Amino acid sequence: MQMKEQLYILTLEKYRNISKAAEALKISQPALSTFLTNLERTLGTQLFNRSEKPMSLTDAGELYVQKARQMMRLKDEFDLELAKLVKGRSARIHIGVQHIRAPYIVPPLMMAQKQNFPELEIIFHEGSGGDLYKMLKEGQLELMFSNIRKDQPGWDAMTLLEDHLLLVTPQNHPLAAKARKGPGSYPWIDLSLFREENFILLPEDYSIRYYMEQVFSALDWYPKRYKIYHQTEISLRMISAGFGIGFALESYLSYFNLPQPVRAFCIGTPPVRVKFGAIYPKEQYHAIQFRQLLELISFLFKKVSIDES
Repeated sequence: MQMKEQLYILTLEKYRNISKAAEALKISQPALSTFLTNLERTLGTQLFNRSEKPMSLTDAGELYVQKARQMMRLKDEFDLELAKLVKGRSARIHIGVQHIRAPYIVPPLMMAQKQNFPELEIIFHEGSGGDLYKMLKEGQLELMFSNIRKDQPGWDAMTLLEDHLLLVTPQNHPLAAKARKGPGSYPWIDLSLFREENFILLPEDYSIRYYMEQVFSALDWYPKRYKIYHQTEISLRMISAGFGIGFALESYLSYFNLPQPVRAFCIGTPPVRVKFGAIYPKEQYHAIQFRQLLELISFLFKKVSIDES
């Protein structure tokens, strides 16, 4: 089943630049430009505003891309089912996982898959929350594990656990004495007390940064001094060493052995909670095997919660 037309348009939509899209498709720029012109002439309407830099989709282009993604997913389903029928090859699913959680998700899921879905091949892709959402949007993933964000509509999600967003400080921080009893395992503290502190932050494409930005927006102020590090472990080690304060999710603190102990506090009114779950396109749920996989994933996370309690 050939879908060259849809592939070309989706690649143009991804790069919003004819030269870059042509390079990715391994064809010449004039050939891709001619293809787009001929297709738009056939359709009787423009798909891209080529006068803008980068190119933008017209309303007709938005519609085309939406339907093209659906057609590509159908092609993938057809190719997999045909391969299984003709050659006995297994079905395949691409799953995205946050870097930080991958060591705790991939091994148990692979063991469960081997026992319950031996015919299913799972290919894992690691990345930040922002990277994974982009891959899901572009049809490169059928499922992703990530923190669930309200600014990423269009997907269904199955909540697997809830975390508190925590403020993390060095163990001996003088403001720690101002904390009071919190709603769970951690005391609560007013983040505004730390307004003049040096903050250690994660990049903007990390989902934890999204929640942090919401907190500062509600407080109507932003740190005057901050540094950005690209790994959660590095940021926590910098905090542990006394170079500033920062943020982490409750579950993240158990992942690392820090050189010096840290203090952690709930923040926000009410305290900020973050949902982590399995996120997928709405139409994906209609596949029976996919629903069975989701049920297995839900069972695995419930079992972990029981074992840890």
